[in-house]
Amino acid sequence: LVGIGALLGAVMFIVTVVFASVVYSHKNPHPIKVPILSFLRDSFFLLASCLLFGFCGVMGQISVFTGGAFIVLYATYTYTVFLVERLNRSRIQRGKAEVAHLSEVIEVFWHPLK
Repeated sequence: LVGIGALLGAVMFIVTVVFASVVYSHKNPHPIKVPILSFLRDSFFLLASCLLFGFCGVMGQISVFTGGAFIVLYATYTYTVFLVERLNRSRIQRGKAEVAHLSEVIEVFWHPLK
């Protein structure tokens, strides 16, 4: 239980403190650009994993079924990462991407270190 609590605490820290510090420390006159598909993908899988974890807590154990469900969830997440990346690349080629260059996204996350 200590390990699971540490993981959930790390998720809450990243979602609240890190994201808020990026937003508040952004001094560039251009707005922060967040790719919507990537944000929705990560939010959905975070919610799904927390719900699956809650289901394990209600059951009181992690069975072979729930362990397999975590593996399937991870495999699905990995597949959707590649799928969204391919979709973003095709949108960049057509000129319809929200964020045209990855450097624009990385600049937002590394800005406080500059």
